[in-house]
Amino acid sequence: MRSGGILTCYITTVTALSTLGNALEKRNDLYSHIEAFGILRRPWLDGLSIRSEHQEGIMHSGFILTARALATSATNQANFTTTGA
Repeated sequence: MRSGGILTCYITTVTALSTLGNALEKRNDLYSHIEAFGILRRPWLDGLSIRSEHQEGIMHSGFILTARALATSATNQANFTTTGA
């Protein structure tokens, strides 16, 4: 990933979200602006108006985690490439 790129991950469990978030935070020489948020599934209806379905039990379908890639030096860029991060 190039310097300034944005890593975007779709994650379905809190455990996986926590593991990835902690791993990225430990590599603060390679990533910044780490942010996670939940996704809700709301089916869309077609009809006279296009809108989301109104329902009591809106389902949670996962999380999105984003992080900005940093590479402030040639050493960091080499580490970034070889670690597969």
